[in-house]
Amino acid sequence: MSLERSMPKDFAMDISTCAISHENNSIPLYASVNFIANSYYIAHLYSVENRDHSFNPSLGYIKFQVITKMDSIIYPDYKLPYIYINYMQNTTSPRYSHIGIALYECAMRFNLEQGCDGRMVLDAVRNSHYFHYLNGFRKKSDKNYYYSLAGALFQAGDNKINWDLGSAYLYLPRKSIEENIKKFGIKYELPDFETETVWQRKLIENSEKIIKEATPASLAFKTIMALKQGYGSIDLSEKPIESYEDLSQMDDETYHILTTGADIMLDHFAFPIDTPEKEKALVVVLTGTMIYAIAYHDKKHGKQGIYNNDCLFEQEHSSSLAIFNVNDSHKQNIITIGKNICIEKSVSYSGVISADFFPALKAIPDLQSLILKILHHKPEIPMALTENRSTPYLASATENTPAKQEGVHHISVTPVSGNKRNNHKVFESALSFWRKREQANNSDDTKHQKQIQFVLK
Repeated sequence: MSLERSMPKDFAMDISTCAISHENNSIPLYASVNFIANSYYIAHLYSVENRDHSFNPSLGYIKFQVITKMDSIIYPDYKLPYIYINYMQNTTSPRYSHIGIALYECAMRFNLEQGCDGRMVLDAVRNSHYFHYLNGFRKKSDKNYYYSLAGALFQAGDNKINWDLGSAYLYLPRKSIEENIKKFGIKYELPDFETETVWQRKLIENSEKIIKEATPASLAFKTIMALKQGYGSIDLSEKPIESYEDLSQMDDETYHILTTGADIMLDHFAFPIDTPEKEKALVVVLTGTMIYAIAYHDKKHGKQGIYNNDCLFEQEHSSSLAIFNVNDSHKQNIITIGKNICIEKSVSYSGVISADFFPALKAIPDLQSLILKILHHKPEIPMALTENRSTPYLASATENTPAKQEGVHHISVTPVSGNKRNNHKVFESALSFWRKREQANNSDDTKHQKQIQFVLK
C-alpha cells in the first residue's frame, strides 16, 4: 500500500548552484520548475528552466513524486514521507557542467518544502552511480555494490566511469541530508529520525573508505584488483597459452581462492594502508592467498612438491602438500598459511612473487619489496615486557646497536627493582629472552655459537 501526495503544477526557486561553461565562466541559476505531465505509470515530470534567459533557459528534466510506502524497505520508519526520483536529465546545449547538481538541488529544496526532511530515493542506472554517490546517495546493506563501484573507479583512473553498473536503489542517509543542506546554504532544522541501523551505518562508513582507496596509486587496491582478475593458477604442464587472461585455463576453486583473498582485504582492512601494522596484515593475507592457491593447484594436478620457478616454499617436518587443511574453508586456510609464513615462520617462503602464476601481482611496483620487508623484518630489542612474565628478575633488555665488535651482541639488562643481588638470575632471564626472540625471528644465530656480552645497568 502506498500513499501519493498531490504535486504543485509549477513553482520557482533560487538555487545556490552555478553552471560552469566550457570557457570556465560561472553562471548563476534561478530555476523555474514547471509541471509537464502526469501518468499513472510514471512519476511526475517537471521541466527545469533558468528564469534568466540570457543563459540557455532549458536546464533539463526531473521526474519525482512524494510518497509514503507502507511496506518501505528503504527507510526504517514507513510513516515518514520521502521523494522518489525516477530520473534526472541534463538538456543544456551546448553542455555545461554542474547542471546535474542544480537539478538535484531543485529536488532537495522541493523535498524540504514538502516536509520530507531531505529523505530521497532514486534508481541509479548504467554509469550514473558515482555521480549520485558524490551527492550523498548510498546503497543499504550491500557491500558488493560498493566493491563493484570501487572496481569501476579503479579501472577508470582519471577518466569518467564507463562501466554499466546496472540498476540499484539508492537513498540519502541522514548524514548526507545534513551535508547537502549545509552545501546548498539552506536554513532548515531537521527533526529526529533514523535512516539506517548502526550496523548499516558502519557498513557504509567502511565502504566509503574503500571507495576513497580505489585509485591507481593505491598499492593495496592494485593488489586487490590483481587478485580479482584471477591471473595465474594455470596448469603449467600443458602447452603454453598466449595469454594468462584466459580464465578458461583456471579451475573454479583456485580462482575462488584468489577472489577470497581479495574479499578478506576488502571486508576486514581498515583503509588506508598507512601503518606498519596494516602493511603486515596486507602481506599476511597476500602470501597466504598466493601460497594456498599454488598448493591447491599443485595438489589437484598431482605434483609432488609445491615448486614453481622462483616461488619456492616448504613446510618443515611434513609433506609440502599438507600446507593447507582440506576440511577448512578457503578463508581459514589463507589466514592460517599467512600467519605461519609471516608470524609463526613455521612455513618458509622466499618472498618472491611467481611471474608464472601471478603476472598481474608481479607487475605491481613496490609490492615485491613490501613482501620481502615484512618477511625479513626483525623486531628490535627491547621487546614487550609481557613476554617475560615468567621471571621476577628482568625488567628490560636492550641491545646496543651497532655492536662495538663484529659478531658480538652487547645487551644492557635492567633488573627488577629489589633484585640486584640476583645478578645471575637476571642474566639467565636475559639470555633466555634473547634466545626466544632469535627463534621467533627464524635467526641462524641460535644455531651457532655467538658471543653475548651482558652489561648490568
